[in-house]
Amino acid sequence: MFSVFCMLGVALSGPVPLLGVAVTAFAAEVLFVNRRSTLVYICVVLGACCCASFGPSTALTVLVVGLACVFTAKVCAGVPSQGRLVAIGVLQILLTIAVDLVFATMSGSTLWDLVGRSYDQQVQYLVSNGVFGADQQEVAQSMRDQVVGLWPVIYLFQGFVLTGISVFISLFSRRRTDFAYRSQVPPFAQFDFSPHIVWPIIAGLVCIALSYASQDWAVAFKGAGITLIVAGWFLVFVQGLALVEALIKHTRMPVAAAILMWIAALALELITQIVSLFGLLDIWINFRHLPRVGSKYEQQNRGQNGA
Repeated sequence: MFSVFCMLGVALSGPVPLLGVAVTAFAAEVLFVNRRSTLVYICVVLGACCCASFGPSTALTVLVVGLACVFTAKVCAGVPSQGRLVAIGVLQILLTIAVDLVFATMSGSTLWDLVGRSYDQQVQYLVSNGVFGADQQEVAQSMRDQVVGLWPVIYLFQGFVLTGISVFISLFSRRRTDFAYRSQVPPFAQFDFSPHIVWPIIAGLVCIALSYASQDWAVAFKGAGITLIVAGWFLVFVQGLALVEALIKHTRMPVAAAILMWIAALALELITQIVSLFGLLDIWINFRHLPRVGSKYEQQNRGQNGA
Protein backbone atom coordinates (compact mmCIF):
# COMPACT_ATOMS: atom_id res chain seq x y z
CA MET A 1 0.00 0.00 0.00
CA PHE A 2 2.75 2.45 0.91
CA SER A 3 4.62 1.62 -2.29
CA VAL A 4 1.53 2.74 -4.23
CA PHE A 5 1.38 5.92 -2.14
CA CYS A 6 5.06 6.55 -2.84
CA MET A 7 4.57 6.17 -6.60
CA LEU A 8 1.46 8.36 -6.62
CA GLY A 9 3.24 10.97 -4.50
CA VAL A 10 6.08 11.21 -7.02
CA ALA A 11 3.56 11.50 -9.88
CA LEU A 12 1.74 14.27 -8.00
CA SER A 13 5.02 16.19 -7.64
CA GLY A 14 4.52 17.37 -11.22
CA PRO A 15 1.09 19.07 -11.05
CA VAL A 16 0.91 19.53 -7.23
CA PRO A 17 4.49 19.51 -5.90
CA LEU A 18 3.76 20.42 -2.27
CA LEU A 19 1.22 17.60 -1.82
CA GLY A 20 3.26 15.15 -3.88
CA VAL A 21 6.44 15.65 -1.86
CA ALA A 22 4.55 15.29 1.42
CA VAL A 23 2.94 11.99 0.36
CA THR A 24 6.23 10.69 -1.06
CA ALA A 25 8.20 11.53 2.09
CA PHE A 26 5.68 9.87 4.40
CA ALA A 27 5.38 6.67 2.33
CA ALA A 28 9.12 6.44 1.64
CA GLU A 29 9.95 6.77 5.34
CA VAL A 30 7.59 3.92 6.23
CA LEU A 31 9.17 1.76 3.53
CA PHE A 32 12.69 2.62 4.71
CA VAL A 33 11.77 1.69 8.29
CA ASN A 34 10.57 -1.66 6.97
CA ARG A 35 13.79 -2.08 4.94
CA ARG A 36 12.20 -1.76 1.51
CA SER A 37 14.84 0.59 0.05
CA THR A 38 14.91 -0.95 -3.43
CA LEU A 39 11.13 -0.73 -3.69
CA VAL A 40 11.28 2.99 -2.84
CA TYR A 41 13.58 3.81 -5.76
CA ILE A 42 11.52 1.67 -8.14
CA CYS A 43 8.43 3.64 -7.10
CA VAL A 44 10.24 6.92 -7.77
CA VAL A 45 11.15 5.86 -11.31
CA LEU A 46 7.62 4.59 -12.02
CA GLY A 47 6.08 7.77 -10.61
CA ALA A 48 8.32 9.91 -12.83
CA CYS A 49 7.31 7.81 -15.85
CA CYS A 50 3.67 8.65 -15.08
CA CYS A 51 4.53 12.31 -15.80
CA ALA A 52 6.02 11.54 -19.22
CA SER A 53 2.80 12.76 -20.88
CA PHE A 54 3.62 16.27 -19.63
CA GLY A 55 6.91 16.18 -21.52
CA PRO A 56 10.43 14.84 -20.91
CA SER A 57 11.47 17.98 -19.02
CA THR A 58 8.66 17.58 -16.49
CA ALA A 59 9.33 13.84 -16.09
CA LEU A 60 13.04 14.42 -15.47
CA THR A 61 12.33 17.26 -13.03
CA VAL A 62 9.87 15.04 -11.14
CA LEU A 63 12.51 12.30 -11.04
CA VAL A 64 15.04 14.73 -9.52
CA VAL A 65 12.52 15.98 -6.96
CA GLY A 66 11.44 12.43 -6.10
CA LEU A 67 15.01 11.19 -5.64
CA ALA A 68 15.86 14.20 -3.46
CA CYS A 69 12.72 13.58 -1.40
CA VAL A 70 13.38 9.89 -0.75
CA PHE A 71 17.08 10.57 -0.14
CA THR A 72 16.00 13.04 2.54
CA ALA A 73 13.83 10.31 4.05
CA LYS A 74 16.82 7.95 3.91
CA VAL A 75 18.97 10.47 5.80
CA CYS A 76 16.21 10.89 8.36
CA ALA A 77 16.25 7.12 8.87
CA GLY A 78 19.44 7.69 10.86
CA VAL A 79 20.22 10.55 13.21
CA PRO A 80 19.81 13.55 10.87
CA SER A 81 22.56 16.12 10.43
CA GLN A 82 21.61 19.74 9.80
CA GLY A 83 24.52 20.16 7.43
CA ARG A 84 23.53 17.15 5.34
CA LEU A 85 19.90 18.22 5.17
CA VAL A 86 20.90 21.70 3.95
CA ALA A 87 23.22 20.03 1.45
CA ILE A 88 20.27 18.00 0.10
CA GLY A 89 18.35 21.23 -0.51
CA VAL A 90 21.33 22.78 -2.31
CA LEU A 91 21.80 19.60 -4.37
CA GLN A 92 18.12 19.60 -5.38
CA ILE A 93 18.40 23.24 -6.46
CA LEU A 94 21.50 22.59 -8.56
CA LEU A 95 20.03 19.47 -10.19
CA THR A 96 16.77 21.28 -11.06
CA ILE A 97 18.73 24.15 -12.60
CA ALA A 98 20.87 21.65 -14.53
CA VAL A 99 17.80 19.86 -15.92
CA ASP A 100 16.20 23.12 -17.07
CA LEU A 101 19.51 24.35 -18.48
CA VAL A 102 19.96 21.17 -20.54
CA PHE A 103 16.47 21.34 -22.04
CA ALA A 104 16.77 25.07 -22.65
CA THR A 105 20.04 24.51 -24.53
CA MET A 106 18.56 21.65 -26.54
CA SER A 107 15.70 23.91 -27.62
CA GLY A 108 18.15 26.64 -28.68
CA SER A 109 17.08 28.90 -25.85
CA THR A 110 18.48 30.07 -22.51
CA LEU A 111 17.55 29.48 -18.91
CA TRP A 112 16.28 33.05 -18.66
CA ASP A 113 13.92 32.49 -21.63
CA LEU A 114 12.71 29.25 -20.04
CA VAL A 115 11.92 31.03 -16.78
CA GLY A 116 10.22 33.81 -18.76
CA ARG A 117 7.99 31.34 -20.60
CA SER A 118 7.08 29.64 -17.33
CA TYR A 119 6.20 33.02 -15.85
CA ASP A 120 4.02 33.90 -18.86
CA GLN A 121 2.23 30.56 -18.66
CA GLN A 122 1.54 31.08 -14.97
CA VAL A 123 0.13 34.55 -15.59
CA GLN A 124 -2.08 33.27 -18.41
CA TYR A 125 -3.31 30.45 -16.17
CA LEU A 126 -4.29 32.92 -13.46
CA VAL A 127 -6.01 35.16 -16.01
CA SER A 128 -7.92 32.29 -17.64
CA ASN A 129 -9.18 31.15 -14.22
CA GLY A 130 -10.34 34.63 -13.27
CA VAL A 131 -7.76 35.10 -10.52
CA PHE A 132 -6.11 38.01 -12.33
CA GLY A 133 -8.07 40.86 -13.87
CA ALA A 134 -6.81 43.30 -16.47
CA ASP A 135 -5.05 45.49 -13.91
CA GLN A 136 -3.30 42.58 -12.21
CA GLN A 137 -2.24 41.19 -15.59
CA GLU A 138 -0.72 44.53 -16.56
CA VAL A 139 1.18 44.73 -13.27
CA ALA A 140 2.41 41.13 -13.68
CA GLN A 141 3.66 41.86 -17.19
CA SER A 142 5.45 45.00 -16.01
CA MET A 143 7.25 42.92 -13.35
CA ARG A 144 8.22 40.18 -15.80
CA ASP A 145 11.80 41.34 -16.43
CA GLN A 146 12.44 41.79 -12.70
CA VAL A 147 11.15 38.29 -11.89
CA VAL A 148 13.15 36.68 -14.70
CA GLY A 149 16.23 38.59 -13.56
CA LEU A 150 15.91 37.01 -10.12
CA TRP A 151 15.61 33.43 -11.44
CA PRO A 152 18.00 31.99 -8.78
CA VAL A 153 15.49 32.95 -6.07
CA ILE A 154 12.79 30.91 -7.82
CA TYR A 155 14.90 27.75 -7.76
CA LEU A 156 16.13 28.53 -4.25
CA PHE A 157 12.60 28.86 -2.92
CA GLN A 158 11.45 25.71 -4.71
CA GLY A 159 14.39 23.61 -3.55
CA PHE A 160 14.38 24.64 0.10
CA VAL A 161 10.59 24.53 0.50
CA LEU A 162 10.32 21.05 -1.00
CA THR A 163 13.30 19.83 1.03
CA GLY A 164 11.82 21.36 4.18
CA ILE A 165 8.53 19.55 3.63
CA SER A 166 10.43 16.30 3.03
CA VAL A 167 12.37 16.71 6.27
CA PHE A 168 9.38 17.49 8.48
CA ILE A 169 7.12 14.81 7.03
CA SER A 170 9.91 12.22 7.15
CA LEU A 171 10.68 12.97 10.79
CA PHE A 172 6.97 12.88 11.64
CA SER A 173 6.55 9.53 9.87
CA ARG A 174 9.68 8.07 11.45
CA ARG A 175 8.70 9.06 14.98
CA ARG A 176 5.28 7.45 14.49
CA THR A 177 6.56 4.19 13.00
CA ASP A 178 9.81 3.67 14.95
CA PHE A 179 9.44 4.15 18.71
CA ALA A 180 13.18 3.70 19.33
CA TYR A 181 13.80 6.73 17.13
CA ARG A 182 12.19 9.04 19.68
CA SER A 183 15.03 8.45 22.14
CA GLN A 184 17.66 9.14 19.46
CA VAL A 185 16.34 12.35 17.93
CA PRO A 186 14.96 15.26 19.97
CA PRO A 187 11.53 16.64 19.04
CA PHE A 188 11.23 19.53 16.60
CA ALA A 189 10.52 21.90 19.50
CA GLN A 190 14.22 21.55 20.41
CA PHE A 191 15.51 22.07 16.87
CA ASP A 192 18.34 24.60 16.91
CA PHE A 193 20.40 25.87 13.99
CA SER A 194 23.97 27.05 14.31
CA PRO A 195 24.44 30.86 14.59
CA HIS A 196 26.29 30.62 11.27
CA ILE A 197 22.93 30.74 9.46
CA VAL A 198 23.05 34.56 9.76
CA TRP A 199 26.09 34.77 7.44
CA PRO A 200 24.05 34.43 4.19
CA ILE A 201 21.88 37.34 5.36
CA ILE A 202 24.95 39.46 6.16
CA ALA A 203 26.57 38.56 2.83
CA GLY A 204 23.33 39.39 1.03
CA LEU A 205 23.16 42.83 2.65
CA VAL A 206 26.77 43.48 1.59
CA CYS A 207 25.90 42.53 -2.01
CA ILE A 208 22.90 44.86 -1.98
CA ALA A 209 25.15 47.69 -0.76
CA LEU A 210 27.68 46.91 -3.52
CA SER A 211 24.90 47.06 -6.13
CA TYR A 212 24.54 50.77 -5.39
CA ALA A 213 28.30 51.33 -5.56
CA SER A 214 28.89 49.62 -8.91
CA GLN A 215 26.69 50.50 -11.86
CA ASP A 216 28.19 47.87 -14.19
CA TRP A 217 27.59 45.01 -11.75
CA ALA A 218 24.47 46.41 -10.09
CA VAL A 219 22.08 43.76 -11.44
CA ALA A 220 24.43 40.86 -10.60
CA PHE A 221 25.13 42.13 -7.08
CA LYS A 222 21.45 42.78 -6.43
CA GLY A 223 20.42 39.33 -7.67
CA ALA A 224 23.10 37.64 -5.57
CA GLY A 225 22.15 39.71 -2.54
CA ILE A 226 18.45 38.89 -2.73
CA THR A 227 19.23 35.20 -3.27
CA LEU A 228 21.49 35.06 -0.21
CA ILE A 229 19.00 36.95 1.96
CA VAL A 230 16.15 34.62 0.93
CA ALA A 231 18.32 31.57 1.70
CA GLY A 232 19.29 32.86 5.14
CA TRP A 233 15.79 34.04 5.91
CA PHE A 234 14.38 30.61 5.08
CA LEU A 235 16.72 28.98 7.60
CA VAL A 236 15.76 31.59 10.18
CA PHE A 237 12.10 30.84 9.44
CA VAL A 238 12.68 27.15 10.22
CA GLN A 239 14.20 28.22 13.55
CA GLY A 240 11.06 30.30 14.15
CA LEU A 241 8.83 27.33 13.39
CA ALA A 242 10.66 25.38 16.09
CA LEU A 243 9.72 28.20 18.48
CA VAL A 244 6.08 27.86 17.41
CA GLU A 245 6.18 24.13 18.16
CA ALA A 246 7.80 24.82 21.54
CA LEU A 247 5.08 27.36 22.36
CA ILE A 248 2.35 24.86 21.43
CA LYS A 249 3.93 22.19 23.64
CA HIS A 250 4.63 24.56 26.56
CA THR A 251 1.09 25.96 26.66
CA ARG A 252 -0.50 22.54 25.97
CA MET A 253 -2.55 24.15 23.26
CA PRO A 254 -5.64 22.22 22.07
CA VAL A 255 -5.31 20.45 18.73
CA ALA A 256 -7.71 22.82 16.93
CA ALA A 257 -5.84 25.89 18.20
CA ALA A 258 -2.49 24.32 17.29
CA ILE A 259 -3.68 23.67 13.73
CA LEU A 260 -4.82 27.28 13.39
CA MET A 261 -1.47 28.43 14.77
CA TRP A 262 0.41 26.40 12.17
CA ILE A 263 -1.82 27.61 9.33
CA ALA A 264 -1.24 31.22 10.39
CA ALA A 265 2.53 30.69 10.71
CA LEU A 266 2.80 29.09 7.27
CA ALA A 267 0.15 30.95 5.24
CA LEU A 268 -0.21 34.52 6.57
CA GLU A 269 2.61 36.73 5.34
CA LEU A 270 2.64 39.03 8.38
CA ILE A 271 2.72 36.10 10.83
CA THR A 272 5.39 34.40 8.72
CA GLN A 273 7.64 37.46 8.98
CA ILE A 274 7.05 37.64 12.75
CA VAL A 275 7.96 33.96 13.10
CA SER A 276 11.15 34.57 11.09
CA LEU A 277 12.04 37.58 13.23
CA PHE A 278 11.67 35.60 16.44
CA GLY A 279 13.74 32.82 14.89
CA LEU A 280 16.49 35.35 14.24
CA LEU A 281 16.29 36.76 17.76
CA ASP A 282 16.35 33.23 19.23
CA ILE A 283 19.95 32.86 18.02
CA TRP A 284 21.02 35.38 20.67
CA ILE A 285 18.21 35.37 23.25
CA ASN A 286 17.68 31.57 23.45
CA PHE A 287 13.97 31.74 24.21
CA ARG A 288 13.72 27.99 24.84
CA HIS A 289 16.67 27.89 27.29
CA LEU A 290 18.44 25.24 25.22
CA PRO A 291 21.78 23.92 26.55
CA ARG A 292 23.92 25.60 23.90
CA VAL A 293 27.70 25.55 24.12
CA GLY A 294 28.91 28.23 26.51
CA SER A 295 25.46 29.14 27.84
CA LYS A 296 24.44 29.01 31.50
CA TYR A 297 21.77 26.49 30.53
CA GLU A 298 24.50 24.10 29.34
CA GLN A 299 26.04 24.21 32.82
CA GLN A 300 22.65 23.60 34.42
CA ASN A 301 22.08 20.64 32.07
CA ARG A 302 25.45 19.16 33.01
CA GLY A 303 24.63 19.55 36.68
CA GLN A 304 21.26 17.79 36.26
CA ASN A 305 22.98 14.94 34.40
CA GLY A 306 25.60 14.60 37.11
CA ALA A 307 28.48 15.73 34.90
